[in-house]
Amino acid sequence: MAAIDCQGLLSMSAEEVVVTGAWMSGYFNGRADNTVLDTEMMPAYGAALGEYCENNPEALVMQAVKTLFDEAE
Repeated sequence: MAAIDCQGLLSMSAEEVVVTGAWMSGYFNGRADNTVLDTEMMPAYGAALGEYCENNPEALVMQAVKTLFDEAE
């Protein structure tokens, strides 16, 4: 997962994006010891990450998540 860049994410199928997003959510929430899944915010998080990736295609997705969402660090 650490090697996936934004360009790669944007070229994935919808199913691959969902699986990748679920993995990233579990990983970062686990690191933060957060056991709450906020399904209402997930579309907004996905949209923010998509916009970031469109503007930064060379960025690594895990770094993009850290940059966008403070709780991911």
